[in-house]
Amino acid sequence: MEEGRQSVSTGRQTLVCTPNPCRGSAVLRLATGPLDPATTLRIFDSSGRLVLGSSLDISSSSSPIDFSPLPPGVYVLKVSGAVNGTTVISRLPE
Repeated sequence: MEEGRQSVSTGRQTLVCTPNPCRGSAVLRLATGPLDPATTLRIFDSSGRLVLGSSLDISSSSSPIDFSPLPPGVYVLKVSGAVNGTTVISRLPE
């Protein structure tokens, strides 16, 4: 795995979140092609509390994620839809 990236294999496809750690925003990518329009993203803090949830209604293979409203820490990203996966990202102070 390259430094600054966190990826997880979902069996058929791979989710990549970069940069990791991030300072304000990151990009979630599906390494094998476009995300399904019904794909959802949920972000949990280190205590398991849901801190952000959104639809990833995109036709490309990547989606920006704005972490700037969240305090520095470690977060778990859960992606659900045609692609299911979980990855972890750290947010640093700006």
